[in-house]
Amino acid sequence: IKRQQWPEIKEIVTKIYATSTKNKNGSLKREDWWYDYKFALKKAMEFAIYYTKEGKPAGYLAYTIENGCFICQEWICLLPEAYQGLNRYIYSHKDSTHKIIYEHGFDGHTNFFLQARPFEKLEVRPEMMVRIVDVKAFMEIFPWQNLRQSFAICIKEDKYAPWNEGTFEIHLHPNEIKQVEKTQLPTLTISMQQLTQLFLGYLSLEEVKFYGNLEMSQELEENVKAILPSQKPILEDYF
Repeated sequence: IKRQQWPEIKEIVTKIYATSTKNKNGSLKREDWWYDYKFALKKAMEFAIYYTKEGKPAGYLAYTIENGCFICQEWICLLPEAYQGLNRYIYSHKDSTHKIIYEHGFDGHTNFFLQARPFEKLEVRPEMMVRIVDVKAFMEIFPWQNLRQSFAICIKEDKYAPWNEGTFEIHLHPNEIKQVEKTQLPTLTISMQQLTQLFLGYLSLEEVKFYGNLEMSQELEENVKAILPSQKPILEDYF
């Protein structure tokens, strides 16, 4: 592990962030200027880079030490040994700081129990909300590659954006989205709120179905399940 300064490790941080699977679900694609803003201009940070035996960067930790607190600003690893190494690096500050703080997006999982001595306190708090402004435009960019059959989605209500209400057909051959008055296709009837939760991976189909917030046939259920994301969305960069 090497402590290095921002200008010399900008390219390393950029490549690790772009490679990491941790940031592939709902994260922002960072522009070049954003790295400088986040890591150098907004707040001066310290950096620890983990290198493999072959000298290849495999993880980084951006942090600050403020009023005796070790604050992890961003901690991303490509290999398990990089995680363990940087974890030991943080622990090495136990005698010079009285508290370690690590805040990050919550995807339903936590490293809390991976530590030999877990963090003293774990807190999950709601902080952001997602909204699909134009459902047809959203459907046109949604990845339908696992779609097995054509079907329709009926939005029952969207009181804040009523233009989203209606029936949308998702056709397999040819690949197209059509808004229609009526449909003969198997139909998923759902509210805008639950559609957002399902198609962005915040809730599973079983969870939404359990609370009775959708209507669809048993035949359609497997088709819908095949296209839904399996991970919760994370938006770590605020705009």
